[in-house]
Amino acid sequence: ALFFVLTGFKENGNLGDIVVNSITIQDDGHGGFITAYNQDQKRTLYLGTGKDENGYVQTYNKYEQPTAYIGSNRDMDGVIVLNDRYGALGFSQSGKK
Repeated sequence: ALFFVLTGFKENGNLGDIVVNSITIQDDGHGGFITAYNQDQKRTLYLGTGKDENGYVQTYNKYEQPTAYIGSNRDMDGVIVLNDRYGALGFSQSGKK
């Protein structure tokens, strides 16, 4: 209980602002990740590990439609994908030469 008092833990589970030099996120068998949500509780960001054990960043608009992906494809090549506001493919480029 003292830890929560000293760290500013609030009843709603919010720790407030956290300042650190480093964060390590370990895979629990389902991938390690960070997600961000807007005020409407819609996911806007995913940063973590995917099902093929590759790292990636995925952004979403306020309607939770995917807008950008930077990560690895199934061949382990780097890839960037941009989608329109409806989540439809707009641009894709692989880093493979």
